[in-house]
Amino acid sequence: SAGLTAVQSGVKVVVFEKMPSLGGAGVYPEGSLGIGTNIQKRENRGNRTVGDALGKINDFAHWRVNAAALYNILSHSGETINWVEDEGIEFKSPAIKTMFPPETTLNTWHIYKNNGASVTHNFYKKILAGGGKIFLETPVKRLLTNDKGEVIGVEALDIVTGKLYTVYG
Repeated sequence: SAGLTAVQSGVKVVVFEKMPSLGGAGVYPEGSLGIGTNIQKRENRGNRTVGDALGKINDFAHWRVNAAALYNILSHSGETINWVEDEGIEFKSPAIKTMFPPETTLNTWHIYKNNGASVTHNFYKKILAGGGKIFLETPVKRLLTNDKGEVIGVEALDIVTGKLYTVYG
């Protein structure tokens, strides 16, 4: 998503991925959490708030979470789901799934039509179409810094060919 956002903003993008495929654990989920989404509005299931979700998640985790970080994630979850949908990702119909009784559910789990891998695949194609480059099995080995300690580039090594890439920007 960062690579696609950058390409859409007109930035020249290079993605280095250490694994042989993109997405990592993100290809496995059946869906994503979202609060205040267009899908919830269309399905008339958007009556829960960030506070509701924050409380329920904190209760489940026995209040052993970074509440500020969780609040930030939940606060932007709706716009994230809307953006993913705007990027052409399809959701099942109905899109909202829950295992809880109607009176206790948050109605926030949005189910992809073709699982999380469809999101990665869609974004991959759009990054390439936007002029971005993606290198698989090419982990970043070193951050390059200037005399102020600011990161100005990276070195990445293709573990298949042994080629070293140096990218500034």
